[in-house]
Amino acid sequence: MIWKILTNLKGRVSRMKHMKKRLALFLCLLLTMPTILGCLPMASLKAEAANVPSIYLRWAGGYKGGSSPYPGVYAFEVENGKEVLINKLVYFMKAGTYDGIYMSQVAGESYKSSKPEVASISKDGKLKTKKTGTADITVTYKGASLTARVEVVKKGAHKATGAKYRKVLSLVKKLSGYKKVTAANQYEMRKLLTQVNDASDNVVTIKGFKMEKNSASYKLVMPELLKYDINASKEKIDDYVSKNNPVGTNSSKFFKIKSVSVKKNSKNFTIRLKSKVNAAQIFAIKDSYHNDSIISGGKTAKFIILLKDVKTGYYYRGWATATEKSDQIKVSMDYCTLSAGKKYMLVGYEDWRRDQDPRKGWTKGKTVTVPKK
Repeated sequence: MIWKILTNLKGRVSRMKHMKKRLALFLCLLLTMPTILGCLPMASLKAEAANVPSIYLRWAGGYKGGSSPYPGVYAFEVENGKEVLINKLVYFMKAGTYDGIYMSQVAGESYKSSKPEVASISKDGKLKTKKTGTADITVTYKGASLTARVEVVKKGAHKATGAKYRKVLSLVKKLSGYKKVTAANQYEMRKLLTQVNDASDNVVTIKGFKMEKNSASYKLVMPELLKYDINASKEKIDDYVSKNNPVGTNSSKFFKIKSVSVKKNSKNFTIRLKSKVNAAQIFAIKDSYHNDSIISGGKTAKFIILLKDVKTGYYYRGWATATEKSDQIKVSMDYCTLSAGKKYMLVGYEDWRRDQDPRKGWTKGKTVTVPKK
């Protein structure tokens, strides 16, 4: 009998120990849960909460929140008689990701106007203003929706017919006419893009919106600009320059060195290339290192090159001049006279500035020894 009691008691004690361990483990997980959740990406948590996409109106400044006269909605003005491509303003973000595209690039969305007599909207997202007043435009796509309040003001209220506005529209139309960057239009495209930015300053943003002081909503002063993608033109030029810059860091058109000619006690030397310099490379060098707002054409381009004293590790700066249709680069050092018998390594300026291995850059870390005679 006593043995039975002791056995039962031992079992209870054992179960209590297990219960305490489980309770301790549960409390530990409970206390650490905020830390675990805090380490997870917010997008993942959002996706777990609801597997629906997000859509946004995209323009300079975006949602004005509490300063909007219509709390909880987006609001912008547009002149009566103007057409607006709403699908060029609405941005769709996939659930749980940061990937997104404009509504103009998808299919299956729907649009609805609360007051078609003020502003109607077609199936493809084209808004037509008909008379002054307000209308709520709702965009729905894959279960997500967004409402924007359109304020239709009288024609001419934004004064978007002046010389400055006409100039912006003219420049944008011309720039967008170039489908790709070539050696024939590279300078013209860069010039146009610079002029668009200058003309748009304090007049109209790239999407045609304007925000005035103390104004409660954005003014879509030039909805015509929505037809053109200025950022696409800028990206084309930037990609073209990055690809063709022969002394950059991401180029696919690096200068390839054949030989280097140096003389003792001289500040100058010559780099001979395996192929001749082309017009695209000259443009890319200028566009990467110019100081002026608009670069001009020409057959030559200057850039910085460094010489590293292999023994001391000191760097010396020089200026290299590349010439179109020539396979030679002329270099003039600033403060370094090439001493007889010394060994130097050629280092690209961008590689040095980014603290990258020069052997992976355009110079390939090529070394040269100055002759003693």
